[in-house]
Amino acid sequence: MLWDLTLLVVIPLVVLTLFLAQSNLRGLTNMVSVALIYAVAAFAFIAFMVRKLVKAGARLDNLRAGFDAELAVGQELDQLMRQGAFVFHDVPADNFNIDHVVISSSGVFAVETKGYTKPKQGESPRVPWRPVGLSHAGIATCSARCR
Repeated sequence: MLWDLTLLVVIPLVVLTLFLAQSNLRGLTNMVSVALIYAVAAFAFIAFMVRKLVKAGARLDNLRAGFDAELAVGQELDQLMRQGAFVFHDVPADNFNIDHVVISSSGVFAVETKGYTKPKQGESPRVPWRPVGLSHAGIATCSARCR
């Protein structure tokens, strides 16, 4: 992201420098037709980079929401250790990780954490993620048995 910000500043300055150098060599009256090409190229580049930075910002917001959710769920699951459960976080696998694993006398539970940001005004809210075949009551029962 820092590289993108650097390019956003440097490339238009390089284009301006090239334009001014050519106008000095050719004369300002001969540069009118070329000025439009330089301006369009610079504005197109700036628009592309701003779009790229906005997308990167949105992705960072989603990553931060996921991290905050994993941290909060991890802290809550750590409370189960008082009842003798073992809790592991970020268990690596082949091409993925398991966010949390709880081993208790009631069984072994793999917990996947999803974090969502609040929808912007006018956006429809996202439907919460839920494993197929497991209702909210099943989740509540599971957490009650683990305690």
